[in-house]
Amino acid sequence: MSEGMEPYNSPTAEPQSLEAAASEFRSRVEDAATRLNSAAEQFVAMSDSLLAAVEEARQAAYRAQAAQHAVEDLRDRMARDYGSVSDLVRDMQARIGALATLAQPLPNEQPPASPQPINSGYSSSSPGESSW
Repeated sequence: MSEGMEPYNSPTAEPQSLEAAASEFRSRVEDAATRLNSAAEQFVAMSDSLLAAVEEARQAAYRAQAAQHAVEDLRDRMARDYGSVSDLVRDMQARIGALATLAQPLPNEQPPASPQPINSGYSSSSPGESSW
């Protein structure tokens, strides 16, 4: 071995250095355990958040599906109602047409007054004649 270098954990090492190494090892293990515990807590928190997000997405998908079914039902109902109204309008038009052809004109109580000729100051004589 080269000078100035001592082998690690040499059997001739003093008991104090073994205690110091054990203390340092224990300290590092406790630090690692603390960091591992912190990471596990963060993982659990992230998992809970992810689970809540997945549940919220499921609920949103369920609501969207229910809304889609409601829209489809409304569309079907509107199409059915439009067909019914269209049939009613055609029936009413046919009935009005039938009534119009079957109805007789109402009798007039008084004969219409004959129109009076309007005298415009001109004579009804021929153009060559003078009324002067």
